[in-house]
Amino acid sequence: MIERLALLAYVNPGTGSLVLQFLLVGMAGLWVTFRRSWQWMKARWLRDPSPKQLRERERQ
Repeated sequence: MIERLALLAYVNPGTGSLVLQFLLVGMAGLWVTFRRSWQWMKARWLRDPSPKQLRERERQ
C-alpha cells in the first residue's frame, strides 16, 4: 500500500513547474487586484469634495 501511495505522489518536473507558475501568477494577480481596488477606494472616499459638492452642502 505504501508503495502505491509513493507512485501516486510523484509529480514530474514539467507539471511541478507549471503548478508553481500558476501559483505565482495567481498570487501576483491577487496582489495587483487588491492594490488597484485599494487605490480606487482611497480615491473614491478620501478625496476632497468638488466645488459643486461644497455648494450643494451649503444649501442644505
